[in-house]
Amino acid sequence: MQVSEREFAIVIACDDNFFFHCRNLLASIAKSAPTMAAQDRFCVSPGLSPEHQDELARYGVRYVPLGLDVFPTVLADIVSRHAYTFGQFIRPLFPKIIPGYANYIYMDCDTWVQNDTLVAAVKQAQMFGPDMAVASPMVSHYYPSVLHDMTITRNVQENWLYGTYEVRFARAMAGRSFFSSGVFALSGASPFWENWFQDILEIAPRVDICNPGFMHFTEQTAFNGVICRTGMVTVLDPLYNYHCNMGGIVRDFTTGVVLSVSAKPVREVCVIHLAAWGAMKEEYIAGRLLFEP
Repeated sequence: MQVSEREFAIVIACDDNFFFHCRNLLASIAKSAPTMAAQDRFCVSPGLSPEHQDELARYGVRYVPLGLDVFPTVLADIVSRHAYTFGQFIRPLFPKIIPGYANYIYMDCDTWVQNDTLVAAVKQAQMFGPDMAVASPMVSHYYPSVLHDMTITRNVQENWLYGTYEVRFARAMAGRSFFSSGVFALSGASPFWENWFQDILEIAPRVDICNPGFMHFTEQTAFNGVICRTGMVTVLDPLYNYHCNMGGIVRDFTTGVVLSVSAKPVREVCVIHLAAWGAMKEEYIAGRLLFEP
């Protein structure tokens, strides 16, 4: 693949089933984020229909189709049985799949943006450690669900960790705020990528045996395993990866702007993350939290 001189590559992972999310993300970038639209953008996928490939092209997004052979056998076997893990396990491989960029920004396809401040925020964060992962914590003063009951968060993280790491390390991890890999930025030269992939290789087979119902959290658990072990993270304000299922977010029906309202002052959210879509879809629709052209 041709190497670009641009500073950032923006990467999305998506398949046909969730392309409606990807479409909204790309439309929101085109509407509200010219700086992001000016970067080289890629959609990594196990396969998209010709119609969806054409949509990517219309937005200037490069399609990167990949097969199971991109993974070692142990992960390829898991992906063949749990197709959703393709878009998760592929994340640490971005510098190898799309080489030649100084930095990578990844965004889950179920996100969308309403202003153009993400790239500037990432650039500022990287000044504090170029090899650090730039990511938002899951425990935040913006999220009323966390503020009201930390027990739930602790229990969830313990469930994610069951059967993954050595017990003492897992306990230490469970007591920390997890960081979301749904939106992150990372230097292409950072050792974090390889550490992350090696952790996935280590824990995914264990989860497959001991805790298969939580396989969809394996990649993010590995992401946090590296952070816990190395400290390689710069905290990104959750306004740049706002998990709507955590509460505290509304659309102002007068201005149309989506706002964080639990903590004051009320703030405009940059990246809206429609997390837990399957369980929260109707609530998100009722609250008008989806992208509106």
